[in-house]
Amino acid sequence: MVLRFDFEILFTSLLYFPMQKDEKLKQDEIQLHKGHSKKYVNIREKSPYYIFFNEHWIQAYQALLPKKKWGRVLDLGCGTVEFYEMITEDLKGRYTGTDLSPDMIEAGRKKYPGIDLMVADAEALPFEDNTFDLIITRGLIHHLPNPDKGMQEAHRVLKPGGYLIASEPHSNLLIYTVRLIFYKLSSHFSDSHKSFFKKEYENLFEKNGFSIDKTRFFGITAFPFALPDILPLYRIIPLSFFKVLVHLDQLLEKIPLIQSFAWHMIISGRKDGQ
Repeated sequence: MVLRFDFEILFTSLLYFPMQKDEKLKQDEIQLHKGHSKKYVNIREKSPYYIFFNEHWIQAYQALLPKKKWGRVLDLGCGTVEFYEMITEDLKGRYTGTDLSPDMIEAGRKKYPGIDLMVADAEALPFEDNTFDLIITRGLIHHLPNPDKGMQEAHRVLKPGGYLIASEPHSNLLIYTVRLIFYKLSSHFSDSHKSFFKKEYENLFEKNGFSIDKTRFFGITAFPFALPDILPLYRIIPLSFFKVLVHLDQLLEKIPLIQSFAWHMIISGRKDGQ
């Protein structure tokens, strides 16, 4: 009886403590983003450097998706709702946005009053199975305590044949080193944030039920100058030269050896079925 009781305590502890750790990480993320929403809206989204860079990022998303009218679209980890116009105007989709951060959702509601936004955990989405035709996310998965759970939830709420398109930080030795410097210089990051090697990121899709449609590397020389709320590196180059870097990146991203130094990877994956 004592042995059984001890085993039950051990088993319960093995389940409880990881859950407790995950919950703490999520609360830490909420706290981390309390000040970020204002910086995004007041600094980042008003910067001509970021605006130009973001337009090309959004175009990269569109290029990886089938040309069609989409139905229900989930902006997962929507932040300050930067995909709203693309989803409703270019993709002709019906918008829903979720984010773990109440502050991000509040910022989104101020920008677009009356749209469908809610605070929600990407690892436990409040939607029925097979709800959405498309899920769009950017920079969410590397924040999750359990990326597999997030991918499984995305798969669950997608309709058969639906698409998930996601951009996440790419990992290589050079960028890993630079990121460590970023982490030391800016409070924007957490030690729990991840980055992914190409095979690792593709495997995250495949093992959670997605067939990969397309993979693209994105952002090589221009990216560090596009984030004025993190590091004001844009001050050292004129906007005209920055635009040249953005266009140069579009060429470099296609060269196999050089593309491995990209800051991000975008993958579009399809949930099997009709």
